[in-house]
Amino acid sequence: LGSEHFDESQIKSDPKYLVPNFMSEEESNVIAEDPRAVILVAEDNEAMRYFIHSCFKDDYKIIMAENGKEALALAREHIPDVVITDLMMPLMDGNELSAAMRKDEITSHIFQIMLTAKAEAEGMKLGYENGVNYYLTKPFDPEILKIQVANILSGRENYKKRVLSANALGIQK
Repeated sequence: LGSEHFDESQIKSDPKYLVPNFMSEEESNVIAEDPRAVILVAEDNEAMRYFIHSCFKDDYKIIMAENGKEALALAREHIPDVVITDLMMPLMDGNELSAAMRKDEITSHIFQIMLTAKAEAEGMKLGYENGVNYYLTKPFDPEILKIQVANILSGRENYKKRVLSANALGIQK
């Protein structure tokens, strides 16, 4: 729709919303034109990053980042539906990424799944406090990860339909 339907006070021009583009313009256009849900994979291990990509590539658009800092910029740029992040990454780890996303009004609503080799309760507690929705310990069953993502997206779609239906009926909640 563009920005014509907004007044000046509703348009963000603050420099904190301007982020570097880690993807080519051509890659960004391909993602923008694809109607499928978007998953952002933040994983510093290349083999694991591509393994996760292979699990979802047929059903979803996949954006990949090598670290949390890159993932945060991509999340702000592309507003993915789900972020799958590793805990241990350079520059910004998974907990820092989750906390930063929850504090940012652009990304605060995005569902997050944390993958980690650390299974202790304190680490999981910290992740949940930082905004992680689901935790999976490595090694993980890729089918469980796929089901979690499908459930997240199904729940979001049902919520959207419910809100749109309520709005169409003039019901206010």
